[in-house]
Formats: sequence, structure tokens, C-alpha cells
Amino acid sequence: MTLSPRPAPLDSELRVMRLLSVGAAVEAAVTVVDLLLVEQTDTLPLPTWYAIAAVAVSIFPIVVGVVAPASSARTLRRLNGVSAVSHVLVLAALWPALGFFPAGAPGGQLPWMLSVTGLVVIAAVIAWGQVGGWLTLAALILLMLGGRLVLRDITPTTNANDHHTVITAMLIVVLCSALLGASRTLDVSAEATASAASNRARESARRAALVRTQALVHDEILATLVFAAQNSAKLNPAVAQGAARIRSLLNDLAEGRVDEGACAARQFAAEATRITADADGVATFRWLPDTTSVASDACVAFIEPDAASTLLGALRQALVNSVGHAGTASSRTVTLTTDADELWLRLVIADDGCGFDTSAVPGGRMGISASILARVEALPGGSARVESRPGAGTLVALEWRGRAATTTAQEERDPAQWETTRRSFRRGVTVSVAVFLLVQFALAVNAAENSATPWLSLLTLAGVWLAVFTLGWRSFGRPSMMRSAVTVAIVAATAALMLLLAGRGSMDYWDSWYLMGCALVLFALALRGRLPMALLGAAALAIITALGAAHGLYASADVAISLARPVAIVAIGGAFAVAIARLHSKVLALQAQSLRLVQQEAYESATRVELRDGAARLEAQLGPMLARLEELGEPGASLMPTEAVECAALEGTLRDRYRGGRLAAEPLVTAATSARRRGIDVVLLDDATGDELSSAELTAVVEWMAARLDRAQAGSVVGRILPADRDGVASVVSDGSATLFRGRGAPANLPVVPRFEA
Repeated sequence: MTLSPRPAPLDSELRVMRLLSVGAAVEAAVTVVDLLLVEQTDTLPLPTWYAIAAVAVSIFPIVVGVVAPASSARTLRRLNGVSAVSHVLVLAALWPALGFFPAGAPGGQLPWMLSVTGLVVIAAVIAWGQVGGWLTLAALILLMLGGRLVLRDITPTTNANDHHTVITAMLIVVLCSALLGASRTLDVSAEATASAASNRARESARRAALVRTQALVHDEILATLVFAAQNSAKLNPAVAQGAARIRSLLNDLAEGRVDEGACAARQFAAEATRITADADGVATFRWLPDTTSVASDACVAFIEPDAASTLLGALRQALVNSVGHAGTASSRTVTLTTDADELWLRLVIADDGCGFDTSAVPGGRMGISASILARVEALPGGSARVESRPGAGTLVALEWRGRAATTTAQEERDPAQWETTRRSFRRGVTVSVAVFLLVQFALAVNAAENSATPWLSLLTLAGVWLAVFTLGWRSFGRPSMMRSAVTVAIVAATAALMLLLAGRGSMDYWDSWYLMGCALVLFALALRGRLPMALLGAAALAIITALGAAHGLYASADVAISLARPVAIVAIGGAFAVAIARLHSKVLALQAQSLRLVQQEAYESATRVELRDGAARLEAQLGPMLARLEELGEPGASLMPTEAVECAALEGTLRDRYRGGRLAAEPLVTAATSARRRGIDVVLLDDATGDELSSAELTAVVEWMAARLDRAQAGSVVGRILPADRDGVASVVSDGSATLFRGRGAPANLPVVPRFEA
């Protein structure tokens, strides 16, 4: 058995940083295309060095996007920091580039490439987080406003343009910050999930290793010691062979030479096979592992311990019922099916006996309901059913579906941490929506003051606001198809109002402000999982606007920029939606794979450690005696009487450990060993379930039993922790009479009542 490779870190934050860097590159490319489509009519005579710097600032994010898929988080932060700082510096260098306006502030337009804020704030958020994004946006607003003031570039067109870019940048800050925050939380959650999964796998491995060690003790060691205690010349050769075989097995375990049985599914199958054979020696057992599974090597490397014990207990009861009702003459088949990818187990117990009518059996007396169905269905992920009819045999199906990696991640994540992320995102979205509505109001007023049809601006403002409220923002889940369709219809109707009600030649660029407002609503629709509806709305906007231009609605050639930006916004939103969905799917798949590897590695390593420790304990306890027993293979060899007694004592001590449960503790272990060496047959039994006994009570019981064993002189002694429904806590049966230990928390010298306990 080889250890699985260690899983690579999930690093969702790095993946989101790469995605956002590529998004900034796309926006930079769209900006370059935008600049090619629109010609500024009142440009300033800028120095050559400044023009080169401005072009470099616009191209640099594209370069960052190209190298992002192969870059580390540290490199991406630095590159995006350079991108954001360089844009701010170029904007701030406008005044020095124009000679600090020695002849008075010149008139002209601010270069459009310097009014682009979306890609800059994306870079700032990647480099310095949400606070860095807001500070960078504030700096851009102040520098743009200062530049326009000194250039006397305050016009209805620039007002509309700057409002559009600023509100878009605000939404981008909120979106990018939320994505990065969620990715960081996911990475922390993934580490916690892996740790929890590893702990559960180790616990499962410990239990499986204990079962294997117990099987070795039960199948090999106890029988060998019992035969050795008889000190029979006929049995001695077999004892020598058994001792040699035991030492070989212990050496294999101690040196880590474990076979493929350490796989949890194989352990489960082996135990199910044993249970089947114990119930019906001629029953057929089949195991059908999923050989098509990509994780078939793991062979369901991790099974919840509670699931294993519950299913095996139900299997045992189902077989007992089958043998009891169908009879030994009928044939039985047990089929185990496993699927490593889905962490899925199914046990099907079928017989060809007389069967019965399940509907005719009263629920109150149907033992199968409580002993099989109820116990499996109470198991998380468990289900069970019984199919039978007279003359057609009986089938019992038991299933367990383990928790998938994604479900495990959700269950193990820190609720407070995720709630903090959600609250931060909700606050950001709420503030952004409020600012968006106010900005739309400002743009409507700006258009009304400079338009031939001011009332149309107020009408379209109502349409944009109505679309926002219809889509809603209190819930960020996927909106219903009806809500999405109504939102798109409102957007289309808002655009159609201008086409139907505006006069020929009555519109200018600032009158098309509503297109960006509608586009941002569609942007939100795309991000919330309704990309086809968002694209349909964008197509409607483009067609309606193009029809308006064809009918002379626009008084200028601004239709290109009026269409380009809204379409680009929706396209970017759609690209983000697709990229985020694919990223989410890939991250979940990677997390599932990582968890499987973590569980398998933890299971395998813990199995090795537990088996080595168990082998070391047995070797320390039995090593010298096993070496002595191997010598019995020589002709005429035999044990001394004291050695035979010691074999009996060792056999009893090992039996106590696995049958006595909590009674296998000092000073009772020492007292039992001493009694066996005196020739007393000692049996310790733990028949209680759950945690009926406190630590103090258990200590009192152990000390009480040890005292009684020390006083025993001959015969047999049975010490037992009683089930919860008995009068006392524990009993000691010696020479046909019983002494009862009464009362929880009672002192060890409590008066006892002579009584026989069956």
C-alpha cells in the first residue's frame, strides 16, 4: 500500500485574482476599441512623452491579464498595484504635461482614456483590498474633477460620462471585494474541512486497525495460548506453528508491511464477509467495487465509523431474521456495492425463502422495523427498505451515502466567518444601489436641463428605477424566470419610450444616459445567473437604439458610443458570470478531490501507526512467550507447568481486553492476572452500553472487583458491568453465588446483597 500524493493547496483567492486580472484586461481592450470608435473633437496638445505614457497605461492591464494565469498571488498584487498607481500618476501629471497652464487654463477635453476607472479599481482591489479600491476611486474622482475644472471641460456629455464610469467603478469595487473575501473565507474553510475530514479518517482508521488487531488476537493468538496452556504433546507442534505464524504477522505489522486490506472498503467487506459466514456458512457474499470510478484506487478509503458499525449491525440482524424465518434450507446472497467517488455503500441481503406480506405485519411487533430499518434510517445518509411477498423470498436493501466534499465544506465552514463576508457584501451592494439610484436621478436632471424633451428623462428615470426594484437586491440568489422576464421587459420598454416619444433630431449623447442605467441592471441580472435573459435585454437595447438612429432620433453621431458601452457592460457581466460559475465548479471539484486525498492519506498513515503500535504492544506482552512456544516444534519439547499457567493467564488477559471493555483497567487487570496464575478461571464482561457509568463510578467498580478477585482462592470468577435495566451497577459471580454492587456513585465498601445474577 502506497501513500497517496499530498493534495495541492486549494488557493481559491489566487484563482479569483487571476480571474479579475483577466477581467481588467478585457475591459482595457474594450476601452481601446471604444477609443478607436469615438473621436474627440477638442483635444489638447499633449507632449509626446505624456501621450506615450497614457497609451502605456491603457495597454499595461492587457499585459497583466495575459501573464495572470501563470502568475503567483504576490506577483499579481505587485503588477496590479503598478497598473493602478501608474494610471493615477498619469492623471495627476496632466498639469505638469501642460506646463502648469502658464498662460491660463487652456480649454479642451480630458483625454478619454484617463476617465476610465473600472479597470483601475479592479487592479487596486487586487493589490490592496476593498479599502485600497475605495481610496483609489476617491483619488480618481478628485483628479478627474480637478482636471475638468481647470480645462473647463464641464459639459452635459462629460457629466453623463463621469457619472457612468464612477457608478460602474463602485459596483466593480463591491463585486471584486466580495469575490476576494469569499475566496479567502473558502480557503480558510477548506483548511478546516480538510482538518476535520482528516480527523474523522484517522478515527475510522483507528477503529479499523483495532478490528484487525482483535481479529489477529481472536483468530490466532487466543487459540494458540489455549492449546499451549494444555501442554499436550499432540498439540505442541500445532502450537509451535501458530506461534511462528503469529510472530511473522506481528513483524509485518511492526515494520509497516500492511496489505491492501487497510482500505476502508476492504475492511468493511472483510467484516461483512465474516458476519455472513457466521450467520450462514453456505451463504454467498459478493463485493462489486465501482471499477469505473476515477477514485477506484481509493476504494472508498474513508467510511464514517458510525455508518460502518450501523450497517454491519443491520446486516447481522437481517441475516439472523432470514435464517430464522426462511430456514436453513433456503439460499442467501449478500451483495456489497461501493462507489469511491460518491462515498456510497449498498448492502443487499436476499433469500429465496417463503417470504411474507409486509403490509399484514403489525408495526408494533415487526422487529425488522426497529432492528434494521429504524437504525439505518436514523444514520445520516442512511436508507433502508424491505421487499417481500409470500412465496417470493425477501430482499433487504441497506444504503449509506457519505457526505460529499462540497457538503462537508459547507458543514465544516465557520458560520460566523461566512456571515461576516455576507454582511460586508450586503452592505456594499446596498450602498452601491442607493448611490446608483441617486446617480441615475442626477443624470436624468442633467439631461432634462439640456434636452428638448425634458419630461422624457423623468419618464426613463422611472423606468430604470422600476427595473432595479423589480430585480431586487435584498436577496442575491438567482431570480425567478418570471422576475427576470419582467425586468427585461421593463428595460426594453424604457428604451422603446425614447424611440416612440422623442422627436427627430431631439437627442444628444447625454440623453442616452438611460442606456447605461439599463445596462447595469442587465449586468446584475447576468451576475445573478440569468445570462440568457440579460443578453436578450442587451439585444433589445441595441436593436431599439439602432432603430432610433435609423429614424434620425439622434442629432449627432454619438450612437456608436451610446451603444458600445452598454453592450460592453452586459458582455463583461456575462463573461464574469460564466467565469465565476466555472471557477465555482472547478473549485468544488478540486476541493472534493483534495478531501478524498486528505482522507485517504490520513486513513493510510493512521492505519500504519495504529497497527504498528498494536503490534508493538502485543510483541512486548507476548514476544518471549511466543519465542518459547516456537521451540515446542522440536521433538520431545514441552512447557514447564508454570509456563502453561502463564499461557492461560496471558490468554485471559487478552480476552479481558477485548471482551471486558472498560473493566480492562488497573488494578483489576493485575488482580485478574494474579488470580489466573493461582489457577482461577476469570471472565470479565462489559455488558453496559453508552455512558451509564461516570468516571468515578467506573473507578469504584474496578477497585471493588479487584478486591474481590484478590480474596478468591479457587474455582471461577465472573466480573460483569450490568446493563442499564438491572438493579445494580456491577456483579461478581463466584462459586454459583453473586455479589451485587448497587448504586451509582456509591463507595466501594457499600454493603452487598447475595444474589445470583444470570
